[in-house]
This record gives sequence, C-alpha cells and structure tokens, in this order.
Amino acid sequence: MPEMLTIAQVAKLTGKSTKTIRNYIKTGRLKAIMEPSPFGHRYVIAADTLEGLQCQTPTLPLEPLETQLTPVLPLETTLEALEKRMEDRLVTLENRIVERVEGRLAERDRRLDEFIGEWLEEKKKPSWWARLWGS
Repeated sequence: MPEMLTIAQVAKLTGKSTKTIRNYIKTGRLKAIMEPSPFGHRYVIAADTLEGLQCQTPTLPLEPLETQLTPVLPLETTLEALEKRMEDRLVTLENRIVERVEGRLAERDRRLDEFIGEWLEEKKKPSWWARLWGS
C-alpha cells in the first residue's frame, strides 16, 4: 500500500496552500480517499499521485524584484512629506489644547473672582450677633 499523506503534508510538499489542495480534490484533479479520524473524517492522498500534480502547474520565471517595484516617489521625499504633515498636525493639536486650557483657566478665574466678590460683600455686613443686638 502506498504512503498516504494528509492535505497539510501535500500542501507543504507541493508548495501550495491547503485550500488549493482541497480545490484540486473537489475538481478531481487530485485523487483522495476520505478516512475516519479522531475528529471526524479527513482526506488522505497517495504519495505516488503527487508526481503528476507538481508538473501540471507550470512555473513562470520571475522578474527580479527591482523591475517589479517602481517607487512612485523617492523614499526621502515621501518621508519628508510625512514628517511635514505630522509636524503640522502636532502644531494644530497643540494650538487646540492651548485654546481649551486658556478657556478653562479664564472660566476658573471668572468664577473665583465672583466667589471672592461675594465673600467680600459678606464680610462688609455686620456679624449676625451684632445685627441681633444692634451694636
């Protein structure tokens, strides 16, 4: 009996994904047998059927990476533009924070002045004892 391999083993041997191997089984391009396993059923594939599978998909020659990638802008320009945008954003955020803090400080100062004014008005009045006895 030939050696039987799981879908994951076949995928690793052929350099294809497990999904591709499952599709090959569904379309009949690869012969597989379903057998019981501890977690249900699983497909197993005879090792001798893989020889044809590896030859069926032609491999295209790859171009060198330098010819595949053409940068839109030089990296330095892109980084400088990004750095400028980040600086502008930080300045904007800093200005917003300063405005909020100044607004809150002004509100606090207004309330404090109001409180102190009321407190001083209270101090000008005679004490309740003096008002009671009229002195």
